[in-house]
Amino acid sequence: MLANLLMLTPLLLTLVLALVLRRTLVALGVGIVSGALILSSFNPLESIHYLSSTAWQQFYANGQRPMASVAFKCAGGDGAVRGNDAIAGPRRRS
Repeated sequence: MLANLLMLTPLLLTLVLALVLRRTLVALGVGIVSGALILSSFNPLESIHYLSSTAWQQFYANGQRPMASVAFKCAGGDGAVRGNDAIAGPRRRS
């Protein structure tokens, strides 16, 4: 019973933080880290190893090249290539 409640902790923590802080990425990050801590029996070194290996596997699948285009898009590279006009639209001169 305690294990079932413990596994709900990251979910509830993420939902509460998202509603209270209104910072979705912070809430998701806290939920991911708390879930990794629970999976590794609250060992911080094992949690770091688990998170880094999982993140690494997201970009390398079956020995293929990394998904550079996805990482490029996530980093906001599309707007950087075409300039700020691609994001905000053309600027009006006064």
